[in-house]
Amino acid sequence: MPAGPGPCPANGLRVTIATAHSSAGSLYYPLDFTNVSDVTCTMYGYPGVFFATGPNGTPMGGPAVRNSGAVRKLVTLAPGLTAHASLQVAVAQNYPPALCKPVTAHWLQVFPPASYAADYVAFTALTCAGKVQGGTTLGIYVVRSGATGP
Repeated sequence: MPAGPGPCPANGLRVTIATAHSSAGSLYYPLDFTNVSDVTCTMYGYPGVFFATGPNGTPMGGPAVRNSGAVRKLVTLAPGLTAHASLQVAVAQNYPPALCKPVTAHWLQVFPPASYAADYVAFTALTCAGKVQGGTTLGIYVVRSGATGP
């Protein structure tokens, strides 16, 4: 039996973030992954996401918490196709300022599923540098087909 396509490497993907939708104290952004290589590849599971100090910078705070409500499915990306994962950003003003210690982040560090290499996406949001319930103001959902979302 022939082997199927391998995991999408970070250098074969263009990562972008689309317009947010709001709901119950959070903003939800489609985090889009477009296959810019010339080979078909696959994505499965959750991307890793952090706020970052800059492009190629260090992470700010904890990683996005995985939302376990959605079922993981293998997503196959032919060249030029896009998949997405919904990124949840909790509104920092929901937390007491003394605990939150609000700071403005200007970048996201994004690890595609099954990748140890990161992409950096310009993204500005108020977040918490201090301890908050759940450990972070970020949440992430599984990768799904298409650029629709969140």
